[in-house]
Amino acid sequence: MGFRMQLTPVQKYSISIGAALVVLGGFGAASYFYSSRLVAAERAVERANTNMTAAFRIVVSRQLGERLAKAYVVRPDSVTRGLLQTTQGAVEDALDTLRRGTEDNPRQFARVHALAEGAAQNFETFRSTVLVRDRAGADSARRILAAEVSTKAVDSLMNIVEAIREEELRVLGERTRLQAANSASAQRVILVGMVLAFLLAGVALQPVRAQVASRLTSRIVEEHLTGAAGDAPVDRR
Repeated sequence: MGFRMQLTPVQKYSISIGAALVVLGGFGAASYFYSSRLVAAERAVERANTNMTAAFRIVVSRQLGERLAKAYVVRPDSVTRGLLQTTQGAVEDALDTLRRGTEDNPRQFARVHALAEGAAQNFETFRSTVLVRDRAGADSARRILAAEVSTKAVDSLMNIVEAIREEELRVLGERTRLQAANSASAQRVILVGMVLAFLLAGVALQPVRAQVASRLTSRIVEEHLTGAAGDAPVDRR
């Protein structure tokens, strides 16, 4: 016949509280998991928006660069030259942002590389136009600008930007749906965990009640006395 250990009321109470805490800890871990995925989705959405903004800034800056080059052909001045250099710097900053934001997407990163090459060629033309205007006059500079900045080249650059934008919109849509799903799951887990926490608090506060405290104390004293009597030495005289 196997030995079966009898648990005291305090032991039973401790086991109940411990089991409830383990379950509550499980809900906490699940909440952390869903919250982590939610944060990751939020970062992906932020990165997609940043990439689209950077791509749009490149288009706007390239157009501004072309206007500045044409303006310099008509009336060369140091302000226009400085603005052209600043505009090229803005394009380079936007390209750096795109490279960091697409380094984990090879197809998108290749598009950014092609976009960088196209933008570099355009601004090389703008700089050449400025130099030719200073050395050979307006007519020579105008011919260079008209020959190099063709409609086909501009359309190719816009097609790359549009492809980048469509890819980011696709990622944005997927991440937004994932964000919504993780948010709903996290809310459900947190709600269940909160209810369990209140129930656990109710169980933990049971000894505060006079009847429960009296009964629990009586059982503890009774078991203590029983144990003491069992351990008392036997008189063999």
